[in-house]
Amino acid sequence: MAEEIKNVEEVEETKQEIDTQAVIDSIFNNKKPEESAENKPGVKRPINIFSKPIPVTQDEAARKARLKVVIIEGLLFGAFLTAITAIFSLSGLELKLDPENGVNTPSVWYFLIEFVFFSVVIGVGDYFLTERRVNNYNAQMAGIDVNIEDEIASALAAQEAEGITADDAAAQNIIEVRCTEGENSLTDKAFEAYEGEKKVGSARTCKGVILDSNGFETIILRMTELSADDGDFKNGVVMELINAAKQAAADNTLAAVVIPNSVLGDLETNLSSGEKYKIRFTEELKVQEAYPGALMGVSGELK
Repeated sequence: MAEEIKNVEEVEETKQEIDTQAVIDSIFNNKKPEESAENKPGVKRPINIFSKPIPVTQDEAARKARLKVVIIEGLLFGAFLTAITAIFSLSGLELKLDPENGVNTPSVWYFLIEFVFFSVVIGVGDYFLTERRVNNYNAQMAGIDVNIEDEIASALAAQEAEGITADDAAAQNIIEVRCTEGENSLTDKAFEAYEGEKKVGSARTCKGVILDSNGFETIILRMTELSADDGDFKNGVVMELINAAKQAAADNTLAAVVIPNSVLGDLETNLSSGEKYKIRFTEELKVQEAYPGALMGVSGELK
């Protein structure tokens, strides 16, 4: 009995010796307790090459769905071409064209191999030609005049050459935008952008009205503040903040987000100008529709 008590005391002492903070770090930071910051190799910070990537290539779900169609097409065309050969050989047409030569009818294996060959060639060709055709169409719709696959491949290769892995890059490119004020307000809202726990940008909106010549009013979100840290993800932060405002406008059935040039400053965006939408103001405007066609038929002066 005394020995059992002694064993229990030894176990309790062992439990007390465990470094609680080290266990927490190992769980939440995926770091071994004995791993020190001095021994851990540094991770190079990647440059955000595409501030806002556009999904022009197909995802795996789309490829799998298209693969079924390609297989059926390949089998049908393979059967069609094999049938032509079989009809030519078995109908005696060859003998009629050249009566002096006999007819050498191929075996069943010949037709089977021919069917498989034609099906594979046509199916594979159709798959890759369709892949490129669809990707090119998506790129055209997105307004991209370059081969986006080659651009991404070369960018990733250069990134790998600098010692930046794909996982490191993905971890560094996460920008989270939070609505910090005005969740219940229609137009007066504030947003903050974070990279991890670091605040890297902010934006604020208020009510804006587009008044046309007939006196009709269209309420929009007018951006009054927009800022982003001067870092690798500056353009990405700007676009994420604008997109958050755009989503807020769409959620509240508002037509667009309008950004005066004085608010935008030297920040870069790929947004259209107010002139395209015939919206007048005392200074140049950038406009982001809440959804395509939201400003169709809307024009006038911004108040």
